[in-house]
Amino acid sequence: MAGESASEIFTFTIAPILGFVLANCMFFSSFKELQKYRRLNEWGSLNSHPYPIVVCNCIGWMMYGSVIKDYWVFVSNVPGVLVSVYALMIALTLNAQNEKKRKELEKMTLVSCALLSAMGFVLGVVMHDEKEGKKRFASGIFCNVVLAMYYASPLSEMRQIILERDASSLYW
Repeated sequence: MAGESASEIFTFTIAPILGFVLANCMFFSSFKELQKYRRLNEWGSLNSHPYPIVVCNCIGWMMYGSVIKDYWVFVSNVPGVLVSVYALMIALTLNAQNEKKRKELEKMTLVSCALLSAMGFVLGVVMHDEKEGKKRFASGIFCNVVLAMYYASPLSEMRQIILERDASSLYW
């Protein structure tokens, strides 16, 4: 660390650690609620739509971290993959009786897997010999599109929230 400026220390150590902490606070924010649903063996009011998107988002950012050779980006998303896959399994299991919700989750999971497969193919096969800049750009665009879908996922419940005047499906 000798010779490093304060801005380098902040940029390459402090900011990534803060990013790791904040990302994982978000990933784990509904964990307690998920445990409660699992114990009660019924899905509550929590919106289950974000979970397939979070799986796709985290794996996408792990791919991006690999492309740009940034272990902070990669490692920050590993816990998110684990928690979101766990949450998705609980959501699919507990929504098995609700055909509409189950089918929505299944479709979203399949679309997420298809998107990840396509992006992996593009990065690993189609762009195999491309310069790193093109791979960085392509994977960065992919990650940001998926991230926008994740942030927009609560909107899938918005009509119901407005009609019922009940926002309990939105977790803090």
